[in-house]
Amino acid sequence: MIAKLSRRNTLTTALFWTTKKFTENLTTKICTFKQLYIQAIIDYISGMTDHFAIDIFNEMITY
Repeated sequence: MIAKLSRRNTLTTALFWTTKKFTENLTTKICTFKQLYIQAIIDYISGMTDHFAIDIFNEMITY
């Protein structure tokens, strides 16, 4: 009986840490993707000329 409980605890602990590690990895990847997306938007806007940026802004607000 004690061996079964010990094996069950070991399995539960291993499953917990595997799930925790997977979740942390997924969260990190989502944050990294979000940061890259934001940086791409910033780079796109910073590369615009003033006239082009004004034209795009006016185009967005007219819809």
